Amino acid sequence: MSSPENDAWKLIHDWALSAPELANCTDKSKQILFLHPVPSDSLLEILNSKIVAGLSVTVLQPFRPYFNQLLKFGSEAETASLKVVDFVFFVPTRQRAESLSLIAKAFKQLSNDGIFVFACANTQGAAGFLSKLKELLPNLEADSKNKCRRAVIRKSEVNWLEADVILDQWISQGSACLVPDTQFSTRPGIYGWNKIDQGSKILLSTLATLTGEGADFGAGYGYLSASVLSQSSASISNLHLIEADFRALHCARENLKTWKEKVYCHWLDVVREMKSNDQLPSYDWIIMNPPFHEGSQADTSLGQAFIEAAASKIKKGGMLYMVANQFLAYEKTLAQNFSIFEKVTVQEGFKVFHARR
Repeated sequence: MSSPENDAWKLIHDWALSAPELANCTDKSKQILFLHPVPSDSLLEILNSKIVAGLSVTVLQPFRPYFNQLLKFGSEAETASLKVVDFVFFVPTRQRAESLSLIAKAFKQLSNDGIFVFACANTQGAAGFLSKLKELLPNLEADSKNKCRRAVIRKSEVNWLEADVILDQWISQGSACLVPDTQFSTRPGIYGWNKIDQGSKILLSTLATLTGEGADFGAGYGYLSASVLSQSSASISNLHLIEADFRALHCARENLKTWKEKVYCHWLDVVREMKSNDQLPSYDWIIMNPPFHEGSQADTSLGQAFIEAAASKIKKGGMLYMVANQFLAYEKTLAQNFSIFEKVTVQEGFKVFHARR
């Protein structure tokens, strides 16, 4: 599995193989924290290896599909932040402010003799991250291999009187905030965290009053759900938010607290966990602005899977309301799963479909 993340995890794997702190570790209570890792061959090599065998491993991963893949290794959505750890392994996420916040929190979790191991592909901003890490340890040196950089920082080497101020700044910059010019709670790292999605706005412009019980597939921080409840709350009995990102769902709960008596939030992977889910009801309608990539590559099959999952959960005669980028080919999948569908508008690079099951 070739990817910038995999190449970076290979550098961490190589360090772990030769690190005397791990090779000579006889204390099986030692804690290793993996921060937001994207599953890859090199990551799995570490997790499956004798390097960490018998030690206490926690994988902090808030994205449900990755969480499920790593579940047998001790996946947690967020509670790992409460633990004191001896080793932290980290490859940055795609969002800089979030990554710096994670680094800062991890440093504060380290035991007194703890070790932080960082690796990043050059194409993912390795030089920029290393310049920030040198604010903590000015004489920090990094190894370079396979177009990636790796740095190892021991807590005992850092001047914590000075570092604490920097770390607090990073944590603040990655904490919950508001979408600009709105009252929507958000945070760096979740998809579309600093804006109102234009496609979602266009979808809302096509909706009349909604009635009965509905769902928002891929709800994000709750913009679509909050908007339809603002317009149709009196006629909506219940609204279920289905979201794979634990961080986004936390924000959504905050953004929909006005209607908390009729809002239900579910941390689920729409693609892989909806069709077989008998715990959730069937819906009168579903709204969605489905994703079209996991990582950096466009993937039409994601949106197609969202459509199929929606069809499996909508009552006979119920409606799907969805928006998508204009270049994504969803018409065939809609025709296969719904009795009738209509492309109600095309504007600003987006298209909106209304489909009846």
